[in-house]
Amino acid sequence: MEHLWLIAIGIDSALCCLIWLVQRIIYPSFQHIDQAQLKAWHQDYTGRIATVVVPLMLAQVVVVGTRCVLVGTLLTWLVALLTAVCWACTFFLSVPIHAQLTEGAHDRELLQRLVRTNWPRTLAWSFIVACTLLDARLFPSH
Repeated sequence: MEHLWLIAIGIDSALCCLIWLVQRIIYPSFQHIDQAQLKAWHQDYTGRIATVVVPLMLAQVVVVGTRCVLVGTLLTWLVALLTAVCWACTFFLSVPIHAQLTEGAHDRELLQRLVRTNWPRTLAWSFIVACTLLDARLFPSH
């Protein structure tokens, strides 16, 4: 079971670090890209970032599902709920904005909305790491 905790902490930490980089550096930098170049740059960005994010998010679902079945602590279920929040925010908040950017939309409000609506994911993935670390510490024998 120790390997499961290590895998969970690794995946959760990777997603947390990634979302903080996106929130504090990548998304704000969109405002500094020339409007004529943003569409092509954004299409390249989304394709590349997906190769990192999608496998991590899928792995997180598998690991948290396994933890719920094998461990089932309150903290594990909280991580599952927060993971669902991340997925919902991704597909109902971030993806529609990225779709608009891919189509060529480029206005300051849209770019600010991308940063603003990304905060729930940023905070959720931060709490996921804290809960996973606490769960591993409180229930090391599972």
